[in-house]
Order: sequence, then C-alpha cells, then structure tokens
Amino acid sequence: MSLENKPRICSILYDGRSGSVFLQSLLDNHPDVSTFPATALCGGRRGVHINKILDQVESLSWINLGQLFVDQYPVVFDSREDTTNCRLHQLGPDQNDFLKVDPKKFLEFWLVMDPLENKNRRFFFTALHMAYELAKGRSLSGDFTIIHAMHTPEPSMEPLCSAFPEMGILLMTREPLETFNSHFRHHIKAYELENPGKNFWDLEESVGYPLHIFKNIFTSYENIQKWSRNHSLVRALRLEDLHQEIEQTMRRMCGWLGLNYSPECKQATFGGKTHWGDISIELKTGAWRPRGLFDWKQHFFKEDVEVLMTLLKNRYQSYHYPIAKDMIKPTRSEFERVATLPNIWECEYATRNCRMTYDQARFRIAEKAFFRENLFRKFFKSKKEDTLNRIRNKFGERVEFSKSMFSRNEMMIPLI
Repeated sequence: MSLENKPRICSILYDGRSGSVFLQSLLDNHPDVSTFPATALCGGRRGVHINKILDQVESLSWINLGQLFVDQYPVVFDSREDTTNCRLHQLGPDQNDFLKVDPKKFLEFWLVMDPLENKNRRFFFTALHMAYELAKGRSLSGDFTIIHAMHTPEPSMEPLCSAFPEMGILLMTREPLETFNSHFRHHIKAYELENPGKNFWDLEESVGYPLHIFKNIFTSYENIQKWSRNHSLVRALRLEDLHQEIEQTMRRMCGWLGLNYSPECKQATFGGKTHWGDISIELKTGAWRPRGLFDWKQHFFKEDVEVLMTLLKNRYQSYHYPIAKDMIKPTRSEFERVATLPNIWECEYATRNCRMTYDQARFRIAEKAFFRENLFRKFFKSKKEDTLNRIRNKFGERVEFSKSMFSRNEMMIPLI
C-alpha cells in the first residue's frame, strides 16, 4: 500500500446514546475498512484522546510519535485491560478472547512510512491505520476507507475535520427521549460498575448531570454544523433501522460510503472477533428487536415529556419518530414553568438523600428556599459555600437555557 493513495474517511458520531459503537462494529470486518476498536482513539472511558498526539505531530520525530502511540494506547494492542468499557476483553463467541497485536510489528511498519519531512496530521492519522492493519496481518486495497469513532459532537472534532475536509460524518440517531434516558442510565450503571459499593447519587455533581446531558443534546448539532467542512457529506442513520432491517440498512450505509456491501456487515466484531456490547447492557451481539414504543415514558414525568418533545419537535419530524398522542404542547408560560421543575432523575437524588417521595421532592426542590436551606445544607454541610452555590446554580441555569431553546432553528441532517 502507498500513502499516496488517499483513503476515504468517515467519522461516526453519536446523538446521545444511539448505537455509534454498534455501527462501527458492523463495519469493523469489512475487507476495505480500517478502524481502531470501539472508542479507543477518543479516549474511551479512561484513556487518552487522539488529539493529544495530533497536537505533537509537527514537534516530535516520527519514531517518537510511533512510540508515544504505543505507550498511550495499550488497549489496541492488548485489550485485556479494557479502557473503553466496551468489553474488548470479552470478545469471541465464548466471550473469552481479546485483541492481540504486536506493537513491535506496528513500529516496524510505522518506521517504513516515515515521511522524512512535511509530516502533518493527515499523513500521521492515515499512517496509524495502515501500520495497524499491517501489524494485524491484513492487506487493504489502496482505496480503503477509514472509519473513525469520533463519538462526541464537540469542539474536539476540529483537528480531524481540518485535516480531512472531505471527511464524511455519520450521526447515529435514535428516538430522542429513549436516547436521553439511555444515556443517563448508562452513565449511572458504568459508574457503579467501576466503583463497587458506591452509588452515583452520592456524588454532588450528580445533581446537575441530567442538565448536562440536556445541554449536550442541543449543542451537538451546533458543533456538527460548525466543524464539518462540507455539510453535504453529513448524514444520519437511525438505530431502529439497524435493528429492524440490518441488511437493507447496511447496504444503504455501504453505498453512501462508496463500499461494496459485504456479508460481514451483519456481524458485530472488533478485530474480526465477535463483540458483545458495552458493560452497561446485557451480553448481546448483532441486531435485536427494539423495546416497545414509548417504554421510556416510565422514566419521565409527563411534564418532562411535554417540554422535551416540544424542544425536539424538529428531530421527531425529520427522523420520522412518532410523538406521544397524549402530549399537549405547553404554552410559552407553561413551558417555562415546567422547565424550572426538577426532572425525575433529580428527584431520585432527593428521594435517596432526603427520604422523600417523588412528589415531595419535585415540589420542595422547586422551592428555592427549601432547596437552599435544607437539601444542600443537610447533605453538603462540610462543603465550602462556593461549592454549594455552584451546584445550586446548575438549577438556576435551567430557566435561561430553556428560554433560549424554545424557538431555535437547528441544522437538520438528512437520513441515509
């Protein structure tokens, strides 16, 4: 293979928690695709973001860049110590296999690709994939396609979007409220698995985490619009379509990528070995039937559904998701009132720590005096006052944020 042959490249982003790693795993074993396992390059759960090395491409020697990559990303060479939480240590049909790539072979191929001069981020990123595939014993065609798990739509997109202005961007999407719910539940489960005996709600920062996710839902589209260099190369794919019609959907996916469809695209793998999903779900591989429509409703107050569906109306319509029939669109004043109320996850926090019912928590948290004088003083009395103010302000942000989002016009991404 020659680095003069410019590979196609597509980065996969998530729209909350919406199957981006699942799609990547379906493309992993395609004969003309190169991808690093799961979210390893974007840092996974406990790793290093590839941007940290991209920032040093021009200042370090070629051999030092290669060695730095080997040192910073051990999981792609031996996945028994999985830093991604994507079960890279439980691969294969019996969940007892792992990735094993010789880092010495990687460095041998890496040194052969030394550009001597004029090295840049584009060359570096392409060489990473080529050296890795050769170290695995794979031989790719000259027009292979890089599939990169960019994962989160945020400003960290900029370095690779600049290096590859022709890069395609694929946004995995999902029923919006199911995404919101799944993202939050996944975060709780992952925290408790990583910290046995501890509870997510014992963390003071847990108070504002639902609002953090809520903000990310909206800023994600702004970041895609801002950092993608060619909006005509941005598409969305529904997770539900992958589960319901995997072959037809992957045929469309391959067609958009310029790839010939391969039967391997129906199997979830990393390194060609069966992949079983991340640690927050039960062991399962490939497509499965989605849960019943609106199963997520038990995790929201009715008012929350009205607020979120109002804010996300464009996405429901653009991606052809049904809106709950019993939803009544709130007026502007009702919307602002509801938006200031705690959501069900914030009430879970209060019920755990204050032993209140949900109704009591919802009413009392909304009363600033009670919230300030009782809830935080009782459970964070050892904390500094500025810490208390910072946490209280997370709730105060809700009003201003909801007003700014009430009548927004955002980029809508066409479906594949």
